[in-house]
Amino acid sequence: MLGQLSYPGRQALAAVARKTVIAPSVVPFATDALNATFAKTRGATQADIEFLIRGFVHAAKYLEAAGFDGIELHSAHGYVLAQFLASRTNKRTDAYGGSLVNRMRLLIEIAKQIRDETSPSFIVGVKLNSVEFQDGGFTVEFTAQVGRELQDVGMDFVELSGGTLEKIGHEWTKDTTQKREAFFLKFAEMIVPQMGKTAAESRTKIFITGGLRTISAIAKALRAMKRPLVFTWKTNPCMKQLRLTIPKEICLGSWKYPPRVYRMTIYNDRLINRVK
Repeated sequence: MLGQLSYPGRQALAAVARKTVIAPSVVPFATDALNATFAKTRGATQADIEFLIRGFVHAAKYLEAAGFDGIELHSAHGYVLAQFLASRTNKRTDAYGGSLVNRMRLLIEIAKQIRDETSPSFIVGVKLNSVEFQDGGFTVEFTAQVGRELQDVGMDFVELSGGTLEKIGHEWTKDTTQKREAFFLKFAEMIVPQMGKTAAESRTKIFITGGLRTISAIAKALRAMKRPLVFTWKTNPCMKQLRLTIPKEICLGSWKYPPRVYRMTIYNDRLINRVK
């Protein structure tokens, strides 16, 4: 069981945030899609950045002590770590802004410190956007470079997703999108080869999410890639037919095909099991 660690930054809802929230820069939130009011933000000081680092590291160590198998740093979907990465939301001119090397500095520092301060068996991974569909957002080349750095600091996996609250990935409201599976596979196929290491050379597994609803779609994705994949599969309670597509071997933890599956966690009403 893994815990996901995040801080909303400029995406914090005013109804939830009790005070001004930290963001890399003050950039107005440009959407009313959620019909919500967002909290007031302020550009992070050096002390704020150190606070964020301590907070993420403390949370990871706390979850390890509580018996979790690992954590995932949420650096996608427009949350604060993604805000530091994207030039659209990071207008800083210090060591945490400007070049991509600087913009990824906070994420890499947090990831490395968590890796160093938790046990070797504790799983540490990162969720990244493969694309953000916005000017100044993530691109394939951008994500590949961040992925290479995450490999180098010993991340166990990188999950590829997409979109932000301002621009939902693949415009989910379209009927054609809702019928399609594996939304981000085509981006993963471009990103993974650019990460530089083969499956044999890297401990970092690739994790794809988004619209994976059937075993056939998962098998197709596995055949398309050239290194191990990891999937999460969250079922929608309204999609009763989905439960019928899950082989009983998965629920029993004995599914052996395809051989390149590293781990699969399936949610219905409860956490079922891992498949290795």
